[in-house]
Amino acid sequence: MIVHSNISFNVANHGAPHCGPWQRAQSMRTWFGVTGSLLVLGRITHREISVQATLSGFAQNGQLEDAVEQMAVVLDRGLNGLLVIDGVRYSKSTFMGFEAPDSPFYCGTGVNKWTLFGRLSWLQSK
Repeated sequence: MIVHSNISFNVANHGAPHCGPWQRAQSMRTWFGVTGSLLVLGRITHREISVQATLSGFAQNGQLEDAVEQMAVVLDRGLNGLLVIDGVRYSKSTFMGFEAPDSPFYCGTGVNKWTLFGRLSWLQSK
């Protein structure tokens, strides 16, 4: 189950969260005619969290498209706060959207109905 600031994401199945490396601000300066460089490192700022997700069980393609549109509405409003994925808590998270590399399809078995594979992503601030 994926819940972000009391909003549940309507995904049938999802994989384990993938947490990218923490990023830090850095600035490198060089000067013409001077050998070497100056590197200034800042503090750790953020990391990306992503989950492979499956949207399925929609009787009509339009219902699936509505679910994807609802995620776009949440993205536009700026969803920030506590993210919980299967009980694991990620504080200071910002929803970055849902990305589907392929088109939705209808499962021929009739069990999963309209299905779409994709990826949900967030940025977690330090």
